[in-house]
Parts: sequence; C-alpha cells; structure tokens
Amino acid sequence: MEARPSALVADLRKAREQFAKAQGQAERLAKLEGARQARRAQLVAAQEEQRERHRQERAALEREQRAARRLQKGAYLSQVRSVRAARADVRPTGLAAFLGRVTGVSLVMAKLHRYRDAKAFRAFAADMPSVHQCEPSARIPL
Repeated sequence: MEARPSALVADLRKAREQFAKAQGQAERLAKLEGARQARRAQLVAAQEEQRERHRQERAALEREQRAARRLQKGAYLSQVRSVRAARADVRPTGLAAFLGRVTGVSLVMAKLHRYRDAKAFRAFAADMPSVHQCEPSARIPL
C-alpha cells in the first residue's frame, strides 16, 4: 500500500508540472499572437495605402491621357472647321457656280475636297494610336 500513495503523489506532481507547462505555452502563444496581429495590422495598412496611391495614380494618368486625346481631337476639328470656312469663302456664286455645275468642274472640285478630307482624317486616325499606344505602357509600373 505504501507504493501506491507515492505513485499518486508522483502522478499529481506530473499533472501539476504539465499544467504549469501548458499555462506557460498558452501565455507564450498569446504573446506571439499579439505580436503577429500588430505586424499584420501594419502590413494591411501599408497595402491599403499602396492601393489608394495606385488608384490615385491611375486616375491622374487617365486624366492626362483624356486631355491629350481631347487636345488632339480639338486640333483636328479646328483644322476641319478652318478648311470648310476657307472653302465656303471661295465658293463660286451666280454664273460661275452655274457654269461650274454644267461643265462638271464643281463635281471635280467636290471629289478633290472629299479626297483631301479623307486624307486628313486618315492622318488623324493614324496619329491616334500614338496616343493610345503610350497609355497601356504607362500603366505597367503600377
């Protein structure tokens, strides 16, 4: 019977040691978890800051590109208006207009004007990709 109480005491001592060890591990785990949450909060804040900065940079880039396209289109449209106004100023009237229609000169002039207008538009359309090509490449670093 004597060995029995010492076995109980040994088991009790072992149980107390395991409990103390478990308590220490729980405290260390809680401490590590707190440190991890602090690091994670910093990381999340940095990621949010970077996302916001990228959003602002994309918006600024989009505004710049839109302004460049608007400027290019405005230049083309002002050129078209000036050409039409110049043609309207020198358009024949009266007998000269009648003779131009009868002889076909006005038809040839109209075809020439249409050709020149199409050529100017093709030049404008060919220049547009230069604005559009720089747009995707400007976004790559973001």
